[in-house]
Amino acid sequence: KEVLKTTLDRVSASAHFKVRDLDALWKGLPSWPVFADTAEALARLSSRYMVNVITNCDRDLFAATAASLGVSPAEVVTAEDVHAYKPSPKPFEEMLARLAAKGVAKDEIVHVSSSRFHDLVPAKGLGLLCVLVERQGVRRGGATPTATNAATPDLVTTSLAALADAAVG
Repeated sequence: KEVLKTTLDRVSASAHFKVRDLDALWKGLPSWPVFADTAEALARLSSRYMVNVITNCDRDLFAATAASLGVSPAEVVTAEDVHAYKPSPKPFEEMLARLAAKGVAKDEIVHVSSSRFHDLVPAKGLGLLCVLVERQGVRRGGATPTATNAATPDLVTTSLAALADAAVG
């Protein structure tokens, strides 16, 4: 919440406009839409695989948006839990530790994401298999820095639905 508040404050100051409620971004987060294929694809994937989430959200913000995913993740690691944001390896290491405690070996884990910078680089750095979802027609860039590490995904797909088609049928 504090990161979103600070971001809105800095953007509004640099653009020379006043914001009445600096909490507006995080208050609105639960209404932000997920991609149209997300809930159905995750439901299909969860019929065969354990779905887990690593997020740069606070735990309460993730809880407020989790219903839109269509599944209940087995494990959720938030930035709040580990006091670090992706691309730090800390959230990934925490997830690996939690899954290891459940008897899940690292070579049984596939990390799926759409961010080279926030996810692919740290996940590959920890030796995970990775799927990169590069959605067609989605604008790239914005405030996300370009990944400087040449981490290569093990598979690239154009949507989560396409991944579910390939992995589950």
